[in-house]
Amino acid sequence: MANPASVYCAKLGGKTRIEKTTAGERGICVLPNGTEIDEWELFRRDHPAK
Repeated sequence: MANPASVYCAKLGGKTRIEKTTAGERGICVLPNGTEIDEWELFRRDHPAK
C-alpha cells in the first residue's frame, strides 16, 4: 500500500525527497513553486480530522 502522504504530494505535482534524521527518515514534499514541507504535515493540513 502506498503512503497516502506521498501520493497526495505527487497529486499536487510535487516530488518526494527523503531526509535522514536522528529519528529515522522522513518524506519532504517539494512542491512545484519550490516550497518544501513534510509530507504528513501537508496531508494533515489539507485533510483535517473530522
